[in-house]
Amino acid sequence: MIGLALGAVLLRQLQGVDLADLLAALQQTGIGQLCGALLATAVSLVALGAYDVEIHATLGSDVGRGRARRAGWRAVAIGQVTGFGTLVGAMVRWRLLPDTSPARTLHVSTLVSLSFMVALLPLALIACLLWLPGIAPPLALLTAALSILAAVPAGLRKLRDHPRARKFLGRLDGPRFARLQLWTALDVGAAALALWFVITADGIPLGPVFAAYLVALGAGLLTNMPGGLGAFELALLALLPDIPQADLLAGILLFRALYHALPAMFAMRAVMRGGRPAVRSAGALRTEQLISAAPCAEWGLARQGALLYELHPGSAICTQTAPGILAVIGRSLGKMPLRALADLALQDGRRPVLYKCDARTAADARRAGWTVMRLAKEGRLDPSRHSTVGSACRQLRRKLRQADAAGVVCRTPVTLPLAEMADVAAEWAAQHGGERGFSMGRFEPGYVARQEVVIARDETGQLLGFVTFHAAPCGWTLDLMRHRADIPPGTMTALVHTAILAAKAAGCTRLSLAAVPDLPENLRGWKVLKAAGLTRFKATFAPSWTARYIAVRRPWDLPFALCSVAWQVHVGSGRDSLADAAGAETRDLEFDLPGAAWQQTAISPWSPSR
Repeated sequence: MIGLALGAVLLRQLQGVDLADLLAALQQTGIGQLCGALLATAVSLVALGAYDVEIHATLGSDVGRGRARRAGWRAVAIGQVTGFGTLVGAMVRWRLLPDTSPARTLHVSTLVSLSFMVALLPLALIACLLWLPGIAPPLALLTAALSILAAVPAGLRKLRDHPRARKFLGRLDGPRFARLQLWTALDVGAAALALWFVITADGIPLGPVFAAYLVALGAGLLTNMPGGLGAFELALLALLPDIPQADLLAGILLFRALYHALPAMFAMRAVMRGGRPAVRSAGALRTEQLISAAPCAEWGLARQGALLYELHPGSAICTQTAPGILAVIGRSLGKMPLRALADLALQDGRRPVLYKCDARTAADARRAGWTVMRLAKEGRLDPSRHSTVGSACRQLRRKLRQADAAGVVCRTPVTLPLAEMADVAAEWAAQHGGERGFSMGRFEPGYVARQEVVIARDETGQLLGFVTFHAAPCGWTLDLMRHRADIPPGTMTALVHTAILAAKAAGCTRLSLAAVPDLPENLRGWKVLKAAGLTRFKATFAPSWTARYIAVRRPWDLPFALCSVAWQVHVGSGRDSLADAAGAETRDLEFDLPGAAWQQTAISPWSPSR
C-alpha cells in the first residue's frame, strides 16, 4: 500500500515535467557517459557477488566462490527489478545452485538483505553528514553513524550466546561484518557513480548524488516495490533540488535501463538455463581407488591437499590450487576434459590451467584455442634397463664411488625412522627457507609413510638424508629429497640410485626423476626459475628427457598463472623469499668435470621394497 501511494505521489509530481525537456535531456547523453555508467555497473555487480561469497563462507556453505558470486549478483539483479528481493533472491539462488536446499538459499538471501541494510545505514548517515548537511542536525547524524558502527560488533558478540541467533548468523563477527561493510561501500559507491554519469546537467558534484542515492536506495528497499519505484524517485527529487527535474528524471530512466534492466536480462538468461550441481572431489575411499588407477604417480599428492575429480565416466583429473587458478597436475585419466575443467574452475571463481601436461594434451589444448608454452622437461628411465655402464654414466659412477668411500649406506627400511626423518626435514627446511608446495610434497609422517622411501646413514648410524617416491602401478616418481647440511659428496646420488634398484626389484618399468624448468629462451633469465644444479644432478642418471607444458585458456592468463604457481611453490608453502630458491643448491648438486670411466662397484646393501 505504501508503495502504491508513493507511486501516485510520483505521478502527480511528474505532471509538471515537460516531455520535450525530458527527451532533450536523454538525447544529450553522450557515449562516454553511457560507457562510464556501464563500467560502474559492472563494478557494482562484482561487489554484489562478493557479498554472497562472504555470506556463504560465514554460514559454512560448501558452495564454491565462483558459483556463489554468480548466483549472488544474478539474484540481486532480478530481485531489484521484481521487488520482494529477499524472496525472489532466494528462488533465483536455488535455481542456480540446485545442490543447495531451499532452506539454505532462503537463509543466505535473508542474511544478505539484513546485513546489507545494516551496513548501508551508517554509510548513508555519514554521506548525508558530508554532502547533505541540511537533512538533519550534523551532530545527530554523526552520533547515529558512530553508534551503529560500534554497536554491530558488540551486538554480534552478544547474539552468539543465543543458540538460535548463532545458528542464523553462522560465523558472522566484527571482522567479517567489516568486510561486508567494505563490499557494501564499493557496491553503492559504484551504483551512485553510474547514476551520476547519466545525469546530463552540468556542474553536478558527485558527493550530493552519492548521499542522495543512498537515502533513495534505502527508502526503495523498505517499500519492496520493483526497483523501489516511487520512493526512489521521490527521494532523489527531494534531496537534489538544484538539478533540473527533466535532467534528473532522464538520468534516473537511463540508470534504471543500464543498472536494473540490462543486468536483469543477462541474469534471466542464466535462470532460464538453470544451474548445474557442483562437481565434488572424490572422497577418501574413492581417492585411493583412483590413485591405484592413476595415469601418473604424481596423483599421490592427493594424500596431501590435491583433489581428484571424476568429471565424466572414465575421466578423472588431479588438481591443485594457487591464488586465482585451478591447475591440473600431470596427466588425466582418459582424455583431458578441457570444457569440464573450465566449468570446474569457474565454479570456484578461478582460471583453469594445465600444469606440466604432456605433448599430446598440449596439442589438444592448442587445437581447442588454449595458449600453450613449454615449461619443463621430465627425466624418465626404465629401472629394469638401468645400468651404470657407459660414458653417459661417468658422473654417476664417480658419485657412487664417493659415497661408498665415505661409508654412506643406503637402504629401503622396513620401519621408517620418522622421528629422525622429521629432524632431517626440519634442518633442510631451515637451510632452504621452508618447505615447497603445489606440485611438490611436504614432509609429513602420514604422507611419507605411504610412499617408497630410501634412507642414508653414515658409519656411526646417523641419518644423513632420505628420498621419497610416489609409487603406483603406472610407475614411480621422485618427490621429496631431504638431507642434512654436511652430508658427504654423492649421498643424494646414492639415495636415488638405490631407489632405482628398489623399483627394479619391485617390477617397476617406469621411473620419473620429476621435472626441471625448461622455459623458452626469452624467459630463461628469470633467476627464480633457474635450476641448473638440479638439472645436472638428474642428468647424472642418463634419463630420457620429455617436454612438459603449461596451458591456459587465454593468452593474458599465462603470466598470471606463472606468477601464481611460483608464489604457491615458494611463498604459499612457507617460503620466506623467492630469492632463497634460486641460490639454495646443496653440496651434492655441485659437479666437477667428468672424470675417467670406471667399473661399477656395489655401493650399499638395500632391503626389498616395503
